[in-house]
Parts: sequence; structure tokens; C-alpha cells
Amino acid sequence: MNVLILDLDDAGIGDVKFMGWGVGNNTPNMDKVARDGIRANRYLTPASVCSASRYGMMTGRITAQNGVYTTLFADTSLNDFWNDSTGISVTDQTLYSLAKDNGYRTAHFGKWHMGADGAQSMADLSVDEYNGWAFPVLPDGTTPTTDEALKGLDPRVAYTQRDAYAADKFIEFAADDEPWLARVAFDTPHYPCYYEQEWLDAVAPANEKEKYRESGEFNRDSARARYLGAIYGSDVAFGRMVAHLKKTGQYDNTIIIITADNGGGTRYLSPTSADQAACMGPYRGCKGNLYNGGIGTFFAMKGGDIPAGGEIDATICGIDFLSTIAEMLGWSTDGTQDGESFLPIMMGLKESRDKPIFWLTAQNNTRDEPPANRSPVLRMHSPAGHLDVANAHDVFLNLDGTRLEIYAERDAEQLNNLAGKISGRITEIYRSALRAWGESLGDVQLRGNAGKLSDEQRTL
Repeated sequence: MNVLILDLDDAGIGDVKFMGWGVGNNTPNMDKVARDGIRANRYLTPASVCSASRYGMMTGRITAQNGVYTTLFADTSLNDFWNDSTGISVTDQTLYSLAKDNGYRTAHFGKWHMGADGAQSMADLSVDEYNGWAFPVLPDGTTPTTDEALKGLDPRVAYTQRDAYAADKFIEFAADDEPWLARVAFDTPHYPCYYEQEWLDAVAPANEKEKYRESGEFNRDSARARYLGAIYGSDVAFGRMVAHLKKTGQYDNTIIIITADNGGGTRYLSPTSADQAACMGPYRGCKGNLYNGGIGTFFAMKGGDIPAGGEIDATICGIDFLSTIAEMLGWSTDGTQDGESFLPIMMGLKESRDKPIFWLTAQNNTRDEPPANRSPVLRMHSPAGHLDVANAHDVFLNLDGTRLEIYAERDAEQLNNLAGKISGRITEIYRSALRAWGESLGDVQLRGNAGKLSDEQRTL
């Protein structure tokens, strides 16, 4: 059975139709694939920014406790946040290496962002075929890339063609002669959010009535219109990939995951959202912080015995991908993973996860969010039974032990802080556990104002 992971860049849970937060038609191809499997209503990414999240997806490891918790930069002198300034290590077991060890061809197409081109040997990382770019391609066209087809083009044209290019390279790769694993990482809808006019024309009519929690209606000339148009272009590219799999008889024999690396970059109808206008659904926060808007996004998975048309409400995470795929395909892992397989949850054999999940943000952005939407810098998902606490909670804390916040797992909006409302014993158990984890990370470096809140903000 083949494996395809489709990863969009900086997208909110409401930016695809299949999650139920929009009335638009901007992702018809993703929606069809989602209906062939399950959607997860509480999917959390491994981190709130690109590089760390991608590391967690591919290794199954909690990012911060492995020295990875922020964005990887083209200027490697800035990458003292990583355990290895060249990016993901050849000693890490990854989905690529695990697949390779089990006789699979492996490939990556699109945005890599786990190490600079030339700084790593893709062969050493068990990637047989690599066509993409190490970092986001910005309008000046200076970002390093191996994408020869896009070099020399007008940057705006290149930007709108990148996802199509990655799809083309996937189609060339995905033959039916031997099993393969591929990750296709689209740049959309990461800033700058360019679109082709035909994409906007395609999505505008059905989105005229689109309304969101953030208030306001769809405006054809708004940032939201451009944003949905750009995502529609990605969906068109993905549709060609799916059509190829069906034409070659591989679709039914392919596990497909559809997700994003983290939450949306800027919220819909934000006053300055000139290029990004994400819909976070019920969530507060955005990319860079640890509230659900920063690490909660869409997720769908189909393949194997996964039941079609289903949905799960349990908390799952990108660090679970490796263990889940390994269980589905009968692969043995080296045991270094912090995640766990959620196959039993998808199959209805268990209701919730067993292992806790931890996060650290070093880029605690508010962007255009109000100060109340800037989270503390540490987060723990504590499943039911963990630390001898009966119910599942999400716990937040700053490194210095201030601003403890506790939310019930089902509190999607994270507005009802239970700290001080539940048992003092439970409160202190959570504070001690999360602070101890933060201290175990050693000398954590935070950018900007992360973790350095004013007295006024501490009370929010």
C-alpha cells in the first residue's frame, strides 16, 4: 500500500470545506477524498510554526524536547534554536527512512523547510527523489530552490505555479510498479498569498454567503476571496494527483493524509490581512502561539480499513503519523517516537489517546490578534487518566511558572479557564508537571516578547 501526505502551509481549520466551517466550494477534490475516509475534529499539529511541525510529522517526536521548536532560517547562523543547524538529522528515524527500510521508494515534492538545499544529502535522509525548495519562496525570488522550472520566471507567476509543479513531479514519480511513500508540501496559503483570476472566479459565486465567527460576509475583493482562490488552485493541483492515482489503479491502494503544518497565519477580516485571511473556526489564536488557532487545523485520512464517511473527536497529533502508518503497514519502529498510533481510534476500538503531548513556542505571535489571544509559551495535552486525573485537559504555563491556564479537552474556544475552579490538587499537579517539562528543556531561547508578558496581559 502506498502513502501520500499532502501538507498545506499555514491554514486554519475552516479553510477547507470538509471540516464543516464554511459553505464555499474551494476544496472539492480534498472534500471527495475526505469522504472516502475519516476526518478528525480535534487534530493538533506538532508545533505552531513550519519547520518544527514538519520535523514532528516526519519523526514522530515531540519537537522541543529534541531541540527543535522554531523556524529554520536560510541564514544558518540564526539556527541555534535547532540541535543541528543543517536541519533534520540523518540519525533520526523518519517516515522516509522507515519506508525505505521496508522496500519503498520515497520522495518529497514542494516546500521542505527542514534543512537547506546542499546542507544535507537527501540520499542520506532516505529520500530517493527530491524536487522542491528549502524555504518559502518569497516575491523577490531569492529563496534557495532546486526548482529549475521556476527559476527565471516572474516571481508572482512562479508563486502561483509552485503547487502545480509539485503535483506534476509527484505524478511523474507515482508509478504503480513498486510501493512508494511521498510527501507533497504545498506552499499555499503561506504569505504572499497569490492567486490566478480563474481560481477566484471559480470560488466566488458559492462563497457569497460565507460567514464566520469572526463576523462579516464574503467580499469578492477581500483578502478572504484572494485567500480562498489561492487554496482552490492548490485543490486543482491535488485533484490532478488524485486523478492520476485513479487512472493508474493506485487510488484504492494508497493511504492519503490531508492536513496543514500549523494554524492560519492571520485571521479572516483582520484589519491588516493583506495576503492571509484564514478561518480558524471556533478557535482563538493563530500561527506562532499555542491556543487551538495556532496548532489546530484540518485533518482527513483514508486508506486500508479506515471506514469511509467517519469522523473522530479524540485528540490526535502530527507526531502520531509515523506510529499510525507503521501499524497500518506492519512496520517495526525503533521506539524513539513520542507519538502513538491512532488507528485503534479510527477503527472504533478505543476512545482516546494514552500519551500526553507537549509544546513550546519560541515565536509567540499575536499578529493581528488581541492580547488575550497570545498564549503562554508551554502547553500540555493531558489525556484522561494521565497524572491520575480522570478527565482530559489542555494546560498552559509560562516558563517562569506564571499564567497557568487549564481547559477541558472539549473547550474548543479555550475561554473557560478552569485554574482556580477545579481541585487545588489537580491544579498543582498540572502546574508542577508542565513546569518540570519546561525546565527539562534546558536553556530555551525565546524570540521577541514570547513568555514576557506585561502584568496586564498576565491577567487575561
